[in-house]
Amino acid sequence: KFYNATAEEITNETYVINIPTTSVSMGQYAFALRSDKSHVGTVTKLVLPQSLSTIKNFAFAYYSSLNDVTLDNAFTSAVDDGIFIFKDCTGLTHIKFAAGTTIIPVGAFYNCINLGQGYTSSSPVDFSLCDTTLKVIDDYAFYGCILINILNIPGSVEEIGDNAYL
Repeated sequence: KFYNATAEEITNETYVINIPTTSVSMGQYAFALRSDKSHVGTVTKLVLPQSLSTIKNFAFAYYSSLNDVTLDNAFTSAVDDGIFIFKDCTGLTHIKFAAGTTIIPVGAFYNCINLGQGYTSSSPVDFSLCDTTLKVIDDYAFYGCILINILNIPGSVEEIGDNAYL
């Protein structure tokens, strides 16, 4: 039920995955929700540490209940190993990228259909900490994120991939 959860999270019965700060790599489908959903409860919070430098394909895909993602680590070319990292995490409503983020990988938030829910006058995608470092928003990065009304793309972005937002 809890993996590295704080006492408060346990008391409030928040299902959390808090990756240890000693972790440097997250394998393919590492925490992806299986179709039978028997291996995990309702995960609502995910904390990724700065030490994490590699995230493989579909590492956290299919968590419909996941609504709080803390990216203490920056998406960089090293993290670009993974595609569709948060695919179909339909509960996500906002995301804040870490300082130093240089790339939003292929399909990172593909079909996160509620990303943007409740945001009418500001962007649910916060690039403020990486507004000078973000260079690439890759193919299908925000594809299917139909509730994003505002996307303030930093001036540092040099490349926006095919169908990055559609």
